[in-house]
Amino acid sequence: MKYGIGIDVGGTRIKYSISNRQGKVAYHQTVDTDFQTKEIFLKKLAGIVEECQQHATGLGHEIAGISVAFPGIVEEGVVTGGAGNLPGLVPLQLTPFLKERFGLPTIAMNDAIGMAMGEHYYGAARGCSDAIFITIGTGIGGGLLIDGTFYNGFHDRGGELGHIIIERDGLPCSCGSHGCLEVYGSTSALVRHYDYLSGQAHPHINGEQLFQKYLAKDAHASQAFDWHFRNVAIGLGSLVNIFAPERIVLGGGIVNGGPQYLEGIAKYINKYCMSHLHDTFQIAPAELGDAAASVGGVGHLFAEYIQ
Repeated sequence: MKYGIGIDVGGTRIKYSISNRQGKVAYHQTVDTDFQTKEIFLKKLAGIVEECQQHATGLGHEIAGISVAFPGIVEEGVVTGGAGNLPGLVPLQLTPFLKERFGLPTIAMNDAIGMAMGEHYYGAARGCSDAIFITIGTGIGGGLLIDGTFYNGFHDRGGELGHIIIERDGLPCSCGSHGCLEVYGSTSALVRHYDYLSGQAHPHINGEQLFQKYLAKDAHASQAFDWHFRNVAIGLGSLVNIFAPERIVLGGGIVNGGPQYLEGIAKYINKYCMSHLHDTFQIAPAELGDAAASVGGVGHLFAEYIQ
């Protein structure tokens, strides 16, 4: 049976797996992302592919292609920018290097698009033709599925859903703009607002831990999350008005803390989208977790490039 190698490069970890057309994972591993130069990084990437090939051979599987999800702007298989956590790797010839080295069909995409592909082919958006995918973490990433096709914009530079503006003359964002959803709806923003409300810094708390305080009825956490839910709802409401999705899929560790998270957003979202769109969409948690981008990229490889 044919399998593909899916690699998901993160700022701190690389997750990789072997999966087939049906999304069945035969092998999954994680290593640290600690590569200071392009040469070292590409050598490590090649080593991962070789490891997966050897494992597949041992299982009697054929490797038919390679997919790489990367946290940056990926134009036709080349990382051209946006990789703030891995600045020394840009520009990076991802697919040209892997195609030449291994002679296999190879694709590359932004990591948020990889997550969207996973949830579309195998997860919370199975069977949907129109969906919005958002990952909420220290930043906000996203993907768009429009009429069954993933939309990336001109030169694959679109779909930056975390950078729609929700606050006029708002706080500066690392993207160079001001008032972005990421600055007001990310877990980094949530913790920052909690620090402001409580009057003290909490350098070791993250969004998931703060959500537990919210569930425990901590007063400052409750205020911070109400602010957070409204901000996320404002951003999602604008996206609903533009794209009229069938489903909104939210991912990230904080989303997995309990149903109260999605309920908090659902409480406000209709306030920020047109009335005729109320109740036309569902908000659902992502289902695939850490494997979404690696498995999703392979799913797209089979759907579009491998018979």
